[in-house]
Amino acid sequence: MDYPGITEREFADARSLNRAFLDCVTTTKPPRAVSGRLKEALTALNPSQRERLSGAPFLLFGFNYPMPGGPRGPSRDLLAENRLMPSREWRVVSAALGFLWCLSRENRYAARLLGGVSPDGCERLAEARLLDVLDEAAGFDSLLKPRCCDAKLFWQGLLGASRCRRPAEFRAGCSVALHRLLMNGDANGHVQLAVAACQHGNKHRRTADR
Repeated sequence: MDYPGITEREFADARSLNRAFLDCVTTTKPPRAVSGRLKEALTALNPSQRERLSGAPFLLFGFNYPMPGGPRGPSRDLLAENRLMPSREWRVVSAALGFLWCLSRENRYAARLLGGVSPDGCERLAEARLLDVLDEAAGFDSLLKPRCCDAKLFWQGLLGASRCRRPAEFRAGCSVALHRLLMNGDANGHVQLAVAACQHGNKHRRTADR
């Protein structure tokens, strides 16, 4: 199967979302799922290291519930302040869901590689209305969680890479982390995704260097 590549704009959007996620982690009210040693390690990064880490060629975070696919319960006013979730977290959640919703309709390869959205999740997101997706998410008090939060080697490698000043070393760390994401991802699609990633690997490495 032929997969489209990931555009520079999509990588740039992912980087801005990663930057917002890392800023959210360092607030007085971080996402509930960001805790323990990982939270301490992320908080200990200096601004340059956080900026470098945000350039990983995939989202550093996911959601602490199944990908939504339609409205549940009474409709909420999404333009009003979310009363359940801290405002910084809701800002990241709403922007990331909008980003993945668009990708699920336009470039599912990017949705799966950048955001880890399953094939079924892509189907449900693409068929749903964006306001319904956000409406469902607004019913939670915390949603963000680190990608592979229980995978010690994944985060050790990424954090180590973020401390490297040489671009080649950072790219190498990202490549290893991306390989772990692909090989431990969805059982129905990870082999095909890995092949597709190899076809577009040069673009991934160039973007990680920025």
